[in-house]
Amino acid sequence: MKLLDTISTILLDMNSTFMFGEDRFSESEDYHLTYQSVGGSRLSAAQVHHAIQNCYAGLSQDYENPEKYAAFPTLEQGFELYSNVQGQDIVHLVDTFACHELGQISQEYADFLKNLAQTHALGLVANIWAPKDRWLAEFVRVGIQDVFKTMVFSSDIGCIKPSPEIYTIALQGLHAPHFETLFVGDSLKYDMEGAKQMGFITVWINSEHNSHPMADYVIPGLFHLDQLTVKTATPTNESLN
Repeated sequence: MKLLDTISTILLDMNSTFMFGEDRFSESEDYHLTYQSVGGSRLSAAQVHHAIQNCYAGLSQDYENPEKYAAFPTLEQGFELYSNVQGQDIVHLVDTFACHELGQISQEYADFLKNLAQTHALGLVANIWAPKDRWLAEFVRVGIQDVFKTMVFSSDIGCIKPSPEIYTIALQGLHAPHFETLFVGDSLKYDMEGAKQMGFITVWINSEHNSHPMADYVIPGLFHLDQLTVKTATPTNESLN
């Protein structure tokens, strides 16, 4: 029996699950060009570069700190704390950061999600640092703005996966019990660990087909989700090549 035939609710991660090319924060990025494209003009190229890089480095450390999971700084606070930026300059820097944090969704993934939404209630649980506006615009661009019955972005609520709060909010939006919910994501630490602690059925996207106790099922990519079959025995993981 197919796994998807046994459940009605699916929560999905976003980055590296159905959105790709995100988090472009290398030293070689032309942040100033992006800054100008979103209307910024007051800061020099060096100032923009240092502000973005310092903010990214500081928030990256926070992202690895379990004490910050339930109280993660806003991007504005990140610029104030780690880049010493104040006032009007933050507005364009936040939008610049968002442009580099944002990935893209291919039409193939968009179509897969649209089809999946015909048979299952879908929810989104995404860790992002910038405000969600550009992500919502990307959803509109590929036509998936209506496939999710609930969308929880960490930047809206001040906590990140694997904090149980972010999953709980998503469940409330779907009116679904945790034990009948499937969670799909690519991160063992931020997706599988938190989802497993919530009691979800967990599907780990891992192209190397590794197994882990936090993952009930392993697939190389989202397109393989509908090929999973219900396991007849536990605790072994099913890995789908």
